[in-house]
Amino acid sequence: MKKRIYLIELLVISIVAFAGVMIAINNKSHKVDYRTYTIKKTPDLILTGKVTPTKQVEIAKKLPAGTSLVYDSISNNSFVRKGECVAMYTYKHVDPSSSLKIQQLVNERKGLIGDNSVDNQIKINQLNQQIDSIAKKIYAHEYLAPFDGYIQIEPTDKESVSLVSASQVIKTEISQYDLPTISHNSSVKLLEEATGKQAKGQIDYISVLPETGSSNYSILLRTKQHLNYGNSIEIKLPVNQILIPAKAVDHGAVYVMNHGKPQKVKDAVEKQNNDWILKPGATVKIGDKLLLNYKELPKNER
Repeated sequence: MKKRIYLIELLVISIVAFAGVMIAINNKSHKVDYRTYTIKKTPDLILTGKVTPTKQVEIAKKLPAGTSLVYDSISNNSFVRKGECVAMYTYKHVDPSSSLKIQQLVNERKGLIGDNSVDNQIKINQLNQQIDSIAKKIYAHEYLAPFDGYIQIEPTDKESVSLVSASQVIKTEISQYDLPTISHNSSVKLLEEATGKQAKGQIDYISVLPETGSSNYSILLRTKQHLNYGNSIEIKLPVNQILIPAKAVDHGAVYVMNHGKPQKVKDAVEKQNNDWILKPGATVKIGDKLLLNYKELPKNER
């Protein structure tokens, strides 16, 4: 009897030992070699733009009909402020007898002064209008600057005189895929490629509609530093989104490594276009490590 009990005990011990060995083997076979990705700030978006004036007017097209510029009054590349005289202009084909005609009208008007009748006052007003009309064609007139800027005379076409605004913008374009990554008033870094000059600026305008026949959107940037008109500018725009690799995303959830163990975090990411991005306000942050091979985890850990 004692021998039978001993055998039974030995059998139980053997079964328990075997079970322990099998559990250990099973656990060892499910051990996952974690492969991770450290969340980083998304690199700046690099664009190329061009410096252009905010305004530009061709002066000849702004003058009254039948007039021409007096070029002796214009200095190329000179700076003028709003309201200052940019150039002088005169009327073409002035009748040589215009001065005599004015004198005759002035004498006629003198003969009517003193008579305050309604008819007489009407005649005086008519004479004044005639005198003004002829006088303005004899004398030179000023064209005043509508804004601060520089005079630009085309060397091959003296008839082409422009006022180029002192204020400037940098024009560029952005694709429909990158558009959600930027925002109005965001700070940007600028590099004038020809001179190496660096400057800071900000996004002043983002078009609502894409350009005609294109999927790109127009952007205007401003900077307080003066850059050379027409020069190419390298633009670094900070991306306001943090990209997450698709391999780290499990139906909108990610596995954050916490003290060497993966911890599932739901609702941390969202999909935009074809990219997964970190949701604003998510507990997951830059510097956290995400598990890439989460599919290798045992089901009870997922």
